Amino acid sequence: MKKILSFILVMTLIFSLSLTVNAANPITTDGGTDTADVTATYIESPDIFAVDITWGTLTYNFVETWLPDIRANSYDWIATEPGVTDKITVSNSSNVRINVSFAYTQDTTTTGVIGLPSVTSFVLNQPEEGGTATSNFTFLKLSGTPSWFLLSHTKVGSITVTITKS
Repeated sequence: MKKILSFILVMTLIFSLSLTVNAANPITTDGGTDTADVTATYIESPDIFAVDITWGTLTYNFVETWLPDIRANSYDWIATEPGVTDKITVSNSSNVRINVSFAYTQDTTTTGVIGLPSVTSFVLNQPEEGGTATSNFTFLKLSGTPSWFLLSHTKVGSITVTITKS
């Protein structure tokens, strides 16, 4: 019974959809005219996300320094090229304003390393029509003591960039 009712409903909808055709009024005199209305509908573009992320190499050195005054070692995380290898740039070519957020996750094998972006989130407006992409950046800083010191190009964590409509 449901199938029959569905069929009848579909057929009713199909036959009720008819194209509107304006019949022309006959022109019966020299220089006569006829007029028809022209209509238009504005259809806004859907949200288009076009975001580029430029990653620094995200390479760091865990540097041990002997401090003779206190007869102890000091340990520091230093980007292999500060201001370049630790930089993450996000550029927005979307037609919408976006929220950008960063989250660091430490590795499960080499624990103890903490990653903190210098800016954890920001908003990027959509560019002006015909203009250049809007962009901003953050630097990833590392701290903490790794669970082992024999690091040689060892993965210590990962960083995730999340984009949402603002």
